[in-house]
Amino acid sequence: MTMISVVSVFTLLGSISRSTMITLGAGVGFIFLAIAIPQLLEFSTQTIIGHSTVVHLMYMSIVKIQHTGIAFLLSSTNNLNSYIILVQAVYIALFGLIGYWTFVKRDYFI
Repeated sequence: MTMISVVSVFTLLGSISRSTMITLGAGVGFIFLAIAIPQLLEFSTQTIIGHSTVVHLMYMSIVKIQHTGIAFLLSSTNNLNSYIILVQAVYIALFGLIGYWTFVKRDYFI
């Protein structure tokens, strides 16, 4: 399910951009941000934001879900299971539908 959500993001990036280099650059940028933002949130847990909010913000990243979230899903002791599945479903639905819509609406014969 995580790979489907990553593919839906890259499908959207590929349908928006005009060349393969732009698609590759945007994809690498997306992965870099998906790695960097949860790491920054882990270091900033001593701020005003509560710990549970930081955990929920960290698991909005697909890379963080692939890194540690799958282990949480396999263990039955965690309460983040439904949240992780919901985040993945939102990625698939949102980016998949927007990518499909932009691909269908673009005229490639001009």
